Amino acid sequence: MRFDMKTGAASQKRVSVSAVDFPRINESYTGRKQWYVYCTMLDGIAKVKGIIKFDLHAEPELGKEKFEVGGNVKGIFDLGPGRYGSEAVFVPRKPRFLVRRG
Repeated sequence: MRFDMKTGAASQKRVSVSAVDFPRINESYTGRKQWYVYCTMLDGIAKVKGIIKFDLHAEPELGKEKFEVGGNVKGIFDLGPGRYGSEAVFVPRKPRFLVRRG
């Protein structure tokens, strides 16, 4: 879902032909234009089998039957056979804010 903060208009764009859910962003940038969104890959109802990273500025490759890197898919982390997870939490590679102690 995309919200235009100036006009109040809302729009949406399909990022995948396959089922994904629980989209997450870097919450340090909430309210700002996003480049990537991270979603859970589903295997049936409520079985999370991995995490997929989408580039919101790239177009999806049509005609794909399974998740593959290319087009707007920038990365896939598969949990492996017989392993299931839950909704992901975004953790930045480097902390944005440092907390001083003492």
